Amino acid sequence: MITLFAFSAVAQQKYYRVQLLTNEKGLQRLSAAGVTIDHGDFIKGSSFTSDFSEAELSAIKQSGIQHKVLINDVSAYYVAHSNDAVTDKSEAAPVTCTTYAKPKNFKLGTMGGFYTYAEMLATLDSMAAKYPNLITVKQVVSSTLTTAQGRPLYYVKISDHPNVDESEPKILYTSLHHAREPESLTQLVFYMWYILENYKKSPYVKSLVDSTEMFFIPCLNPDGYIYNQTTNPNGGGLWRKNRRVNGDGTFGVDLNRNYGYKWGYDNVGSSNFTSSDTYRGPSPFSEPEIQMVRDFCNSHPFYFALNNHTYSNVLIYPWGYKANTYTPAPDSLIFKNDAIRLAQCNGYVTGTPNQTVGYIVNGSSDDWMYGEQTTKAKIFSLTPEAGTSADGFWPRKNRILPLAQINMDMNLTAAQFTKESVLAAVVATAANNDNMIEEKQPAITGLSNAPNPCNSYTYVSYQAGKSTGSNDLKLTVFNASGVVVKTIQLNALQTKVLVNTANLNAGIYYYSITDGQHKSNVAKLIVVK
Repeated sequence: MITLFAFSAVAQQKYYRVQLLTNEKGLQRLSAAGVTIDHGDFIKGSSFTSDFSEAELSAIKQSGIQHKVLINDVSAYYVAHSNDAVTDKSEAAPVTCTTYAKPKNFKLGTMGGFYTYAEMLATLDSMAAKYPNLITVKQVVSSTLTTAQGRPLYYVKISDHPNVDESEPKILYTSLHHAREPESLTQLVFYMWYILENYKKSPYVKSLVDSTEMFFIPCLNPDGYIYNQTTNPNGGGLWRKNRRVNGDGTFGVDLNRNYGYKWGYDNVGSSNFTSSDTYRGPSPFSEPEIQMVRDFCNSHPFYFALNNHTYSNVLIYPWGYKANTYTPAPDSLIFKNDAIRLAQCNGYVTGTPNQTVGYIVNGSSDDWMYGEQTTKAKIFSLTPEAGTSADGFWPRKNRILPLAQINMDMNLTAAQFTKESVLAAVVATAANNDNMIEEKQPAITGLSNAPNPCNSYTYVSYQAGKSTGSNDLKLTVFNASGVVVKTIQLNALQTKVLVNTANLNAGIYYYSITDGQHKSNVAKLIVVK
């Protein structure tokens, strides 16, 4: 039996960068012993590299799993290399569709380039002071609950009438479920400043702000975050959980294992050891932070949510609690397609936790936000994990801005999906119709368009089989609400048609080709202005 030794958390444990030379079964065995395997560099069937505590390293050694210690003191390494230049060209040039200029009000913090808790609060105050017509002052998530150490959670809302509760579709952005992931906060602050500063400059940004209500909980784990700030004021603190007193000399609950849906489903997706970094707590929703998020979601009809984490360069969606298990159709298709679109510009690997990083997780934010459909409507909730193994939990200062920039397209697209919140029904209906019409050998194939995204035009390519009715062949473009915005008559002998998109607003559209009897697949068209 592998034992995870209990450590008193009066001071930070020593952490090591370790490469585990094992497959998914080995990782699951370690996870059952309380070793954290949900953030890191995963090579399927081969290895997993991450930062492990002294207790976790002891458990790894007991397991007999082959491993290599790559860095002997990760916290010290993060601080010592905070000012290093980028040496890996792949790090220096992230995949992006758009280059987003740094907002003039965005600046780095003093904790290794990241914000202290007080700096984060001051930033929210500054946003409200500079843009009172676009963002609320910070408000408590709950008027009755606080953390174990007596702190509230704060949220702000960005919209064209931020202080009015409008019947517009709503999206929730969160960060810092885990206290050692400061880039999750920084990229969110970058995004917020960008929206505020570009509201009057960008018709696209304005359309999103005018048509949605964007809610932000930038620090979900203030006690843990402040603990890292106290023990490691220059950055590099690796405390993950909150600061609950467990009563046995250990501290903390993993907030992303404390949600009620499939809480404690097994001891692999979460731990029953209080000393483990994935300790799920004594009961579902035992932690006030998660109670606050639960009540907040129950009282706000969110359509979409992004729960930001680091690191792994993946974008995760439900289900997490069990391997090779998927949400019911058609939502499984919606999650898959939306994730692919969200990750189109940052190149993140998309899928369930088991598909992307080879682990399972129960009691997570995404599973509960989507899975709980009695006290509230389902929320299409996903988790981005920003950064490479070279970045780790505390990226170098010159990586903070690029990591924020590569998440911009994803954050904006999530707001776009929210704006067009009937997208799910449209895609599902279109997909079901396709399945009924095209059968095994569709008569209309090869559907694609370039450029995509496009501005004023795009070329749609297609191939119409001999069985199609050439006189009735037409291309239909419709928006996410299912409203037809353009129809073009086609010739079955042609294979390409020019589509004028100059008169279309920026956004996501769909198109298909029919001849009255047959129908092509539905394809996505992105218009930018």
